Amino acid sequence: MNWKTTLLTVAIGVAAALATSCSHPDDATQISAPTKTCGPGTPIFSCPGDPIVSFTPTTAPYSSPEGLVTARHDSCDFGPELLHYLETGDNDGNPWYDQHYAADVGIPLPQARAIADAAIERCDDTLDAQEAQTSRAASQSAAATTSAARQAALAEKEAAACGQIGGVLTQRAGGDTCRSATPDAPGNDTTHTRCYLGNINFNPDGSLIEEQLEFARRQYPKCYTF
Repeated sequence: MNWKTTLLTVAIGVAAALATSCSHPDDATQISAPTKTCGPGTPIFSCPGDPIVSFTPTTAPYSSPEGLVTARHDSCDFGPELLHYLETGDNDGNPWYDQHYAADVGIPLPQARAIADAAIERCDDTLDAQEAQTSRAASQSAAATTSAARQAALAEKEAAACGQIGGVLTQRAGGDTCRSATPDAPGNDTTHTRCYLGNINFNPDGSLIEEQLEFARRQYPKCYTF
């Protein structure tokens, strides 16, 4: 054997070793099945973290074998169809099986069961996460709606209390206030203090703070309709 033949033999051996290794470090914890290269075309159970592909499974009259994982979601109840495909290579018109499990056709039944179980569980986990996210979004939306309704009701009370003394409600981040409708007018005949200085704040229930209201009556009698 010359040196060229030796190099070719070594290269073929290295390529074969790489083709049967999985790049994920924790593949040793996965189910016992033929090792594969993680990447496009790898069955979804083989490499942790690979996204599950949504699809509508083929509905065929296959009974669920005893011991197969029971799906929590109807759309994940494809175990019998997947086992049928792994046994026969017949995809019943659904190319998804070919795209993800073609390399596993003909494997022994125990390994086929393990593949089907893993696929069902990952499908269920994905849908559980989606449902939880939808539920959280709905709760947040309901809370926001409730908060907005509460704020609107409070603003209505404040506007009514302010309107009773001829004031104008001003909403601001630091707290709503009742201001004079004539902010540049003098507040009284003695000091001529301008009305914009005589704003009145609100209690948490939407009523005017009584101490500030009394102060405005004394110092800014011309700013409101007391």
